[in-house]
Amino acid sequence: MSDKELDQLYEKTGEKMAVLARRKISADNNPSISSRAKEKTQRDYYQAQRIYNDLRNERDKRADQRRLKRKASEKIAHGTPYKFVNSFGEATNRHITNASYERARKRREKEALGVFMGLR
Repeated sequence: MSDKELDQLYEKTGEKMAVLARRKISADNNPSISSRAKEKTQRDYYQAQRIYNDLRNERDKRADQRRLKRKASEKIAHGTPYKFVNSFGEATNRHITNASYERARKRREKEALGVFMGLR
């Protein structure tokens, strides 16, 4: 199945699940509906939810694979992934092997990621 077909099926299943969710909520809140009917709506909803989750996991897995391939090709194409700015303000591609520099760079990346993700 191609990525486009997977996305279409994912969207279609999401729409079906929204309908089933509304039906399940109304059945749960209506005391005049029999327990068998409630169980059937729950079964239908949970079955659609399983399919939806499987499709989402497959779609995410494929996206991760594409991202890893792109990242690997970018790393090969660019060589060093980070630009180093020396004391004169010049950006170079040379690799810095100083351990304290690497630790500081990783710490700054984590702090920046925390700010963007709302963790700090």
